[in-house]
Parts: sequence; C-alpha cells; structure tokens
Amino acid sequence: MPEQIPAAVRKARTEVAKMVTERDRLIATGARAGAIDRDRLVEIDSRIGGLLDDILVHVDPCDASEAEPLVLLPVRLETRFGHEGQSTTLQVRIYPDEIHVDALMRGLSAKEIAAGRLYWTVAWTDPVPEGAWDALVASVAPDRAEWVAHVCTPKNLAERGPTATPDFDEPTPHRASATPSRGCCRTASSSSPSRAARSPKRSATRSPGTCRSRRSPSTTRYPR
Repeated sequence: MPEQIPAAVRKARTEVAKMVTERDRLIATGARAGAIDRDRLVEIDSRIGGLLDDILVHVDPCDASEAEPLVLLPVRLETRFGHEGQSTTLQVRIYPDEIHVDALMRGLSAKEIAAGRLYWTVAWTDPVPEGAWDALVASVAPDRAEWVAHVCTPKNLAERGPTATPDFDEPTPHRASATPSRGCCRTASSSSPSRAARSPKRSATRSPGTCRSRRSPSTTRYPR
C-alpha cells in the first residue's frame, strides 16, 4: 500500500473490521443455538460489499505490498459505448479464460438426482441391500457415482436407520464463483485518465440442482 493512505480508505478499513467481527460473532452464536439470523448476515455482507465498492476508486492494485502474492490470469475483454441520456458510457465485458474453468460438473441432471435419492433410500438401513452401489454406478457412470452420492447425502444422515426416512435438500440455483467479485477499469483519453470500479453483474443460472452437503467426497465412505 502507498505510504499516504487516503482517509476514506482508513475509515472503510475500520468499518469493515467492525462488520467482520460482528459477522463472525453472529455465525458463532448461531452455530451454538442451531439457527443463524440469515437476514442480518445478508445485511452485513451487503454493507461490507458497499464499503469496498466505495473505496475501490481510491485503491490501485499496483500499490499492493511486496509481501502480498499476486497472480494475473488471462481474460478476454469486449468493450462498447452505451448512451445514458446526454452521457456516453464505456461498457466493459470480461470473459474468463480456460484457466478459470472448474471442470467438475457440480450440478446434477434430473436423472442423477433421482438415482442419488434412490440409492440413499435403498441404503438407508443396515444391512445395505447387495447391489445398491452397483446400481447407482450403472445409472450415472463410474466417474459420477461418488459425486452424486456426495451431493445427494440426506440432511439427516445422523438419523440413518429404521426409525427415520432420508430428508433431501431441494435443488438450488448455482452462480459462477471463479471470477473476482469486483473489477476496476482505468481509461485514458486526450484530456485526462479516468477510473471506475464496481461489482460485476452476474446472472444466476439454474441447473437441474444439487443436494447440498458439507462433507468431502474424498473422505467419505458410502454404504455398499
């Protein structure tokens, strides 16, 4: 960071630190109580995002400390001029390159969801019927079976047994998350350079859905 830190940046740092502390406390309290105030959590996140947006015009990434590692990944840029009333606006669209792509297809097809839920329904009690895992593999292919079983793991797995039935999450929309949450665009004209910073607009895309689970498939042994 530069030696002379703008007052707006110092003030935002203080405010963000307070909000982060409150956020951590809110999550810790919710974890102990078994319920988190999600409305307040969203409000805090929105406030933090707004504070960061406000100071981006005062911060130059090139001023980062030498101790901070930076990586520059390739992207493709498309620009066009738009018109808002009497003003002309430069619009920038950023396309991630291949290195940003996560090859794992986290979303499940309707067929995979059905197969995953069927597997857990069949394997819900011990002993697990012979061939339950083989049936899942045959339905979704060997390279997808572990993932399907992972994301379709019932929420009440701890209650597995004859006294309960599997409780599955409903499919949820997915958003791209491998790109930066904020961008900065600097332009130069014959008059003077200008700078703008803002959060990118992303469209939520609904996949066939997944069943959420916090467990890692690489450390889980599924009933077979």
